[in-house]
Amino acid sequence: MFAGGLREMQQTEIPVHGVTYTAMTKLLDFIYTSELELDLDTVQEVLCAATLLQVQDVIGFCCDFLFSWLDDDNILEVEKLADIYGLNQLGEKIRSYLLKNIQTFSRTPVYRKLPPEKILSVLSSNDLEVNSENEVFEAALHYHYTPEQVEKDEVCLQ
Repeated sequence: MFAGGLREMQQTEIPVHGVTYTAMTKLLDFIYTSELELDLDTVQEVLCAATLLQVQDVIGFCCDFLFSWLDDDNILEVEKLADIYGLNQLGEKIRSYLLKNIQTFSRTPVYRKLPPEKILSVLSSNDLEVNSENEVFEAALHYHYTPEQVEKDEVCLQ
Protein backbone atom coordinates (compact mmCIF):
# COMPACT_ATOMS: atom_id res chain seq x y z
CA MET A 1 0.00 0.00 0.00
CA PHE A 2 2.78 2.43 0.88
CA ALA A 3 5.41 1.27 -1.61
CA GLY A 4 3.38 -0.21 -4.46
CA GLY A 5 2.23 2.95 -6.22
CA LEU A 6 -1.20 3.12 -4.57
CA ARG A 7 -2.75 6.47 -3.66
CA GLU A 8 -1.90 5.95 0.03
CA MET A 9 1.74 6.68 -0.88
CA GLN A 10 0.83 10.32 -1.47
CA GLN A 11 -1.54 10.78 1.49
CA THR A 12 -0.52 12.21 4.84
CA GLU A 13 -3.47 10.58 6.60
CA ILE A 14 -4.92 7.17 5.85
CA PRO A 15 -8.23 6.19 7.45
CA VAL A 16 -8.40 2.61 8.68
CA HIS A 17 -12.11 1.86 8.97
CA GLY A 18 -13.26 -0.52 11.69
CA VAL A 19 -10.21 0.04 13.91
CA THR A 20 -10.44 2.20 17.01
CA TYR A 21 -7.71 4.56 18.13
CA THR A 22 -7.09 2.44 21.23
CA ALA A 23 -6.76 -0.76 19.21
CA MET A 24 -4.46 0.82 16.62
CA THR A 25 -2.27 2.23 19.38
CA LYS A 26 -1.96 -1.18 21.00
CA LEU A 27 -1.18 -2.84 17.67
CA LEU A 28 1.49 -0.28 16.82
CA ASP A 29 3.00 -0.59 20.30
CA PHE A 30 3.13 -4.36 19.79
CA ILE A 31 4.73 -4.03 16.36
CA TYR A 32 7.49 -1.82 17.76
CA THR A 33 8.00 -3.39 21.20
CA SER A 34 6.65 -6.98 20.94
CA GLU A 35 4.67 -6.22 24.09
CA LEU A 36 0.91 -6.20 24.29
CA GLU A 37 -1.08 -4.95 27.24
CA LEU A 38 -4.61 -6.37 27.27
CA ASP A 39 -7.51 -5.93 29.64
CA LEU A 40 -11.15 -6.98 29.65
CA ASP A 41 -12.29 -3.55 28.46
CA THR A 42 -10.16 -3.48 25.29
CA VAL A 43 -9.46 -7.09 24.29
CA GLN A 44 -12.45 -7.29 21.95
CA GLU A 45 -11.55 -4.15 19.99
CA VAL A 46 -7.89 -5.22 19.80
CA LEU A 47 -9.00 -8.64 18.57
CA CYS A 48 -11.23 -7.02 15.96
CA ALA A 49 -8.40 -4.80 14.70
CA ALA A 50 -5.83 -7.63 14.74
CA THR A 51 -8.19 -9.83 12.75
CA LEU A 52 -8.91 -7.08 10.24
CA LEU A 53 -5.21 -6.29 9.80
CA GLN A 54 -4.17 -9.95 10.07
CA VAL A 55 -1.67 -9.53 12.90
CA GLN A 56 -1.52 -13.22 13.82
CA ASP A 57 0.62 -12.89 16.96
CA VAL A 58 -1.84 -10.40 18.46
CA ILE A 59 -4.77 -12.64 17.55
CA GLY A 60 -3.04 -15.48 19.39
CA PHE A 61 -2.39 -13.30 22.46
CA CYS A 62 -6.02 -12.16 22.49
CA CYS A 63 -7.20 -15.78 22.31
CA ASP A 64 -4.90 -16.76 25.19
CA PHE A 65 -6.08 -13.76 27.22
CA LEU A 66 -9.75 -14.57 26.64
CA PHE A 67 -9.21 -18.21 27.54
CA SER A 68 -7.40 -17.24 30.75
CA TRP A 69 -10.54 -15.35 31.81
CA LEU A 70 -12.94 -18.04 30.64
CA ASP A 71 -15.48 -19.17 33.21
CA ASP A 72 -19.03 -20.46 33.38
CA ASP A 73 -20.47 -16.94 33.25
CA ASN A 74 -18.71 -15.60 30.16
CA ILE A 75 -18.32 -18.73 28.05
CA LEU A 76 -21.16 -17.71 25.71
CA GLU A 77 -19.56 -14.34 24.96
CA VAL A 78 -16.14 -15.88 24.37
CA GLU A 79 -17.62 -18.56 22.13
CA LYS A 80 -19.47 -15.89 20.17
CA LEU A 81 -16.20 -14.01 19.61
CA ALA A 82 -14.53 -17.23 18.46
CA ASP A 83 -17.35 -17.78 15.97
CA ILE A 84 -17.46 -14.18 14.71
CA TYR A 85 -13.73 -14.01 14.04
CA GLY A 86 -13.27 -17.63 12.97
CA LEU A 87 -10.87 -18.34 15.82
CA ASN A 88 -10.56 -22.10 15.64
CA GLN A 89 -7.80 -22.11 18.24
CA LEU A 90 -10.05 -20.41 20.79
CA GLY A 91 -13.01 -22.59 19.79
CA GLU A 92 -10.95 -25.71 20.51
CA LYS A 93 -9.94 -24.33 23.91
CA ILE A 94 -13.59 -23.70 24.75
CA ARG A 95 -14.43 -27.25 23.69
CA SER A 96 -11.61 -28.55 25.88
CA TYR A 97 -12.97 -26.51 28.80
CA LEU A 98 -16.41 -28.05 28.29
CA LEU A 99 -15.01 -31.57 28.04
CA LYS A 100 -13.15 -31.15 31.33
CA ASN A 101 -15.86 -29.31 33.27
CA ILE A 102 -19.12 -30.76 31.93
CA GLN A 103 -20.30 -32.13 35.25
CA THR A 104 -20.22 -28.78 37.05
CA PHE A 105 -20.93 -26.61 34.01
CA SER A 106 -24.05 -28.61 33.10
CA ARG A 107 -25.61 -27.44 36.37
CA THR A 108 -25.46 -23.76 35.39
CA PRO A 109 -28.19 -21.78 33.60
CA VAL A 110 -25.66 -20.77 30.92
CA TYR A 111 -25.30 -24.42 29.87
CA ARG A 112 -28.87 -24.46 28.55
CA LYS A 113 -28.11 -21.43 26.37
CA LEU A 114 -25.45 -23.24 24.34
CA PRO A 115 -26.54 -24.46 20.91
CA PRO A 116 -27.90 -28.05 20.99
CA GLU A 117 -25.36 -29.19 18.39
CA LYS A 118 -22.52 -28.01 20.66
CA ILE A 119 -23.95 -30.00 23.58
CA LEU A 120 -24.44 -33.08 21.42
CA SER A 121 -20.88 -32.82 20.14
CA VAL A 122 -19.44 -32.52 23.66
CA LEU A 123 -21.60 -35.24 25.23
CA SER A 124 -20.85 -37.70 22.44
CA SER A 125 -17.10 -37.07 22.48
CA ASN A 126 -14.71 -39.83 23.51
CA ASP A 127 -12.63 -37.13 25.20
CA LEU A 128 -15.36 -36.21 27.68
CA GLU A 129 -13.90 -36.34 31.20
CA VAL A 130 -16.48 -38.12 33.34
CA ASN A 131 -16.40 -41.03 35.76
CA SER A 132 -19.44 -42.83 34.44
CA GLU A 133 -22.10 -42.86 31.72
CA ASN A 134 -24.56 -41.75 34.38
CA GLU A 135 -22.78 -38.37 34.55
CA VAL A 136 -23.22 -37.99 30.79
CA PHE A 137 -26.89 -38.88 31.13
CA GLU A 138 -27.34 -36.30 33.89
CA ALA A 139 -25.56 -33.66 31.81
CA ALA A 140 -27.95 -34.42 28.94
CA LEU A 141 -30.93 -34.10 31.27
CA HIS A 142 -29.60 -30.80 32.63
CA TYR A 143 -29.87 -29.31 29.16
CA HIS A 144 -33.67 -29.54 29.40
CA TYR A 145 -34.25 -29.67 33.16
CA THR A 146 -32.86 -27.83 36.16
CA PRO A 147 -30.54 -29.74 38.49
CA GLU A 148 -33.29 -29.62 41.11
CA GLN A 149 -35.78 -31.29 38.74
CA VAL A 150 -33.26 -34.00 37.91
CA GLU A 151 -32.44 -34.64 41.58
CA LYS A 152 -36.16 -34.89 42.48
CA ASP A 153 -36.72 -37.14 39.46
CA GLU A 154 -39.20 -34.67 37.94
CA VAL A 155 -38.13 -35.41 34.37
CA CYS A 156 -40.09 -36.91 31.57
CA LEU A 157 -38.13 -39.04 29.10
CA GLN A 158 -39.56 -39.06 25.61
